[in-house]
Amino acid sequence: MLNLNATAAQVPQEVARLDATTQRQLNANAAVLVRGLRQDLDMTTGEFATYVGLTPTLISSIEEVQINGSYALVADIAHRAGKRLNIEYR
Repeated sequence: MLNLNATAAQVPQEVARLDATTQRQLNANAAVLVRGLRQDLDMTTGEFATYVGLTPTLISSIEEVQINGSYALVADIAHRAGKRLNIEYR
């Protein structure tokens, strides 16, 4: 089990080297995680972006799977929101 508690610096190197299929799944998972976190906080995209210190465009792009997401990025967003991200890799 990988525990990503705060920042991109804590992401193991092997997670960064992904094939295309894995990257697509990662993008979809990132979208679900970010949207879920935002909705749990009962915030709009703009409110959430301000709360975590990022742009609404970035948050929307992640949620709409328009950019390559990463667990490092999601872990950073979770950390900014005062949450902890635990990832189980099987």
